[in-house]
Amino acid sequence: MSKQIDVNELIPNALKEKSRELIDNEYMQRNHDEALPPIRTRYEAYGKMAEGVQNVIGAMEGVKAGMKDCLKALSGMDQSFCSAAESTYSSLLDVMIAVSEMATQTLNCVYKISDLIAACPTPLETLAEGAEEELPENIDDEDLPEADEEEDE
Repeated sequence: MSKQIDVNELIPNALKEKSRELIDNEYMQRNHDEALPPIRTRYEAYGKMAEGVQNVIGAMEGVKAGMKDCLKALSGMDQSFCSAAESTYSSLLDVMIAVSEMATQTLNCVYKISDLIAACPTPLETLAEGAEEELPENIDDEDLPEADEEEDE
């Protein structure tokens, strides 16, 4: 029985941990320096994330172009292939930077929206909190109004 390989199994755990650490540290430093944009609504958050994904897509276009150049260079000299591979590597670094920036901005959106949610409870939550305050501590069945027995018949 063949086992299908999960792509995440191919990525070393150390790389995953360092990536998360890099993003967390970048977010904390920029948040401390107040260098992150304010996010007041989910629409602003989505806009910031959409901007990030466009940067990632643009950087990926460079990788695609580099790979096409590598393919073309297969029939040529080693030097031309090496040059195309270096260009692809440079484009991959651009992708990593764009992805890191998007991850930092997305983390900012998550925390800012979470703060907004905590600061503004929903009307139902407010109603529930108010009802809890009005309830007596001990409710006995005797205190509840009795239903008319005639309605049951």
